[in-house]
Amino acid sequence: MLFRSDASTPTSIEVAATLFPLEEIVRGVAGASLGSTVHLVHVVPPGQAAHDVEPTPQQLEALASADVVLYLGNGFQPSIEEAVATLSDDVTVVDLLDAVEVLPVTDPVAGEASTDNAHPDGAADPHVWLSPDRMAAMASAAASVIEQRLQQEIGRAHV
Repeated sequence: MLFRSDASTPTSIEVAATLFPLEEIVRGVAGASLGSTVHLVHVVPPGQAAHDVEPTPQQLEALASADVVLYLGNGFQPSIEEAVATLSDDVTVVDLLDAVEVLPVTDPVAGEASTDNAHPDGAADPHVWLSPDRMAAMASAAASVIEQRLQQEIGRAHV
């Protein structure tokens, strides 16, 4: 188990992830603690386009009630970025793109024009989870933030 709390203190935190690869990071870093010490909150359900998500009132409430929110910024999820900007200071908000180098979009085949209008050539490519190294860096950053927040909550419970 990665995250431990004192057995006499039933401390737990809610971690909201705004797209599936970030949910996988939470599952990976929480390990056996998932569901007991770390509760994963699904903000964007499977099948819903991550780029175009317009948060519902329920999704906004999930963000607001979480202890930690993990998301990808830099215009990847504009509506989510707007929503997290309004959250109270009690919520630890983490743009996991800050943990990695974001590479520019390049043509998949040399000499062909890009057909991706959402990410034209030279723009930052936010699909960082496709790189094992970047996914590992984001997991490390997420683990650190989750552990810090859990320790804060344990400290509050002992006061």
